[in-house]
Amino acid sequence: MDLGLRGKVVIVTGGARGLGRAMVEGFAEEGANVVVGDILPDIAMETSEKVGMSGGRILTVKTDVTQKADADNLV
Repeated sequence: MDLGLRGKVVIVTGGARGLGRAMVEGFAEEGANVVVGDILPDIAMETSEKVGMSGGRILTVKTDVTQKADADNLV
């Protein structure tokens, strides 16, 4: 399915595991550039590496969205 995301940037908070990880994988499959923000940087990096191996462009940023400075840095 083509959602028109090729080349777009998508930010996924909580992207290290669960539904967030599934979204990261799906967006990458659609050709989006995905930024993974999560408070679990090691797990988020594992997700990014797995998705990156399939050709997706991924950036991982340690982020606690309850902290304004972290949220600003993510964007």
